[in-house]
Amino acid sequence: MDKIFQRTFLAGLLPSFFALACCLTAAAQGQVDVQAVAGEPFSWTGIPMVCAENWVAGKTFTYFAGSHNGYARLPDPVTHRRSVLHVNGGVNGGIWLVRDVALGNAKHDLELYWHFASDVSVEMKSAGELIASRAGAEQPVLRLIAPGETAWKTEIIRGLLSPAYGCYEPAPVVRSKARLKLPAEIATAIIVQPAATQTQGAVRMVNMHNSAVEIYELHDRDAVHGFFFARDKRAWSFGPWSSDAELLYCRTESEKLAQLILVGGSSVTWQGQPLLEASGPSKFFEWRKRDGTTHAEPEPFSMTPLFDEVTGRLNASSVASTAPSSYAEKD
Repeated sequence: MDKIFQRTFLAGLLPSFFALACCLTAAAQGQVDVQAVAGEPFSWTGIPMVCAENWVAGKTFTYFAGSHNGYARLPDPVTHRRSVLHVNGGVNGGIWLVRDVALGNAKHDLELYWHFASDVSVEMKSAGELIASRAGAEQPVLRLIAPGETAWKTEIIRGLLSPAYGCYEPAPVVRSKARLKLPAEIATAIIVQPAATQTQGAVRMVNMHNSAVEIYELHDRDAVHGFFFARDKRAWSFGPWSSDAELLYCRTESEKLAQLILVGGSSVTWQGQPLLEASGPSKFFEWRKRDGTTHAEPEPFSMTPLFDEVTGRLNASSVASTAPSSYAEKD
């Protein structure tokens, strides 16, 4: 099976000492093809077309979405789309969500690789969580969390890292693989935190979807992070939330809304009632309770009275009888 791969370094997003990189491979059984063709020494031909579809940076987050056509030569052409959201609103270094989507029509062998520096140790804590760390009590740890119930199988293997030309050294690699009918996707949440907090509570992620939106919900102690990705940039509705946003992120702590991010779109409703409204399409909206950050571009959003209620107590009888920290599992 030939593997066509795309690699994205998360440089500048995660602590550089982890030397973390991620790549997705896709292949059709028996098909020999490559994303880029080796030419003369140190050169490539047939370079795929890469497109940055969205890239916005607010005060509390950074969001990137892009795609490439490196798998277009397969009998069933495949487009690889990646979205990366960094939210710096919680404890420690915040949270990242990396979402990889393979768009096509047939079955393909898909593999996702996370490459680590040679002096990093990686261990499987549970079916959906891995811990990466360096020796030393003061060193931070990296937690990788994927949905617990999924068709993807994850394992830790040994790979090779080249710190300099002509030099190789063994290094750990995390591989998730599945044979799926496209479209298919996988998401990985990444949390960087001090080693002292490594064992404080279990972390789990749940994946849900309908025809209009893909949802990932991450439970981390008393915090619940909700990630909503619109399909084909259409208006969507799931549980109590409805919006025309390309991406909606919400974080609740102890059943209170602590942070809200909206990329694209012009409105958000909660249980059928307006929560946020803009006069036209927006680039983004962000709100964080901790420091009162409120920011939107290019036009401001109007916050309805319901917004004040929801950011107070989400389980108030006048707002909702069910807190959003459990909406996904009850929907």
